[in-house]
Amino acid sequence: MTQSVLGNITLGFQPLWGRQREMVGLQLTVDRASHATLVDAPHLVRTLKETWAETAPALQLALRSPALLADLLDRAPADAPPIEVPGLWLADDDALVRRVVAAADRGLRLIWQGDTATPSEDLAP
Repeated sequence: MTQSVLGNITLGFQPLWGRQREMVGLQLTVDRASHATLVDAPHLVRTLKETWAETAPALQLALRSPALLADLLDRAPADAPPIEVPGLWLADDDALVRRVVAAADRGLRLIWQGDTATPSEDLAP
């Protein structure tokens, strides 16, 4: 029996509300479980796509592990749910910046997550 990726992560969720106070999506927070050494990002995306009903609200991923974010940026397919990219993680990590640019070039949908800082011109698109 193949082990599910779900045994290696912890999940949280938060509804995303539209201007008319209707639920327009769901932010799914993903972190590695304390016992997990590695999470297979493509397996995670496949599992979410297989189990997420088409009638369910749109899904947005918020990763709490820079390593998992890097893996998703490198290996997630273009049709993966949108992925939040914390601006603070990019401040001192040129490798992560390169991954963001490459993922966007592959068609992965990315969402800037930050309080006051805005992405640089090369990351803004």
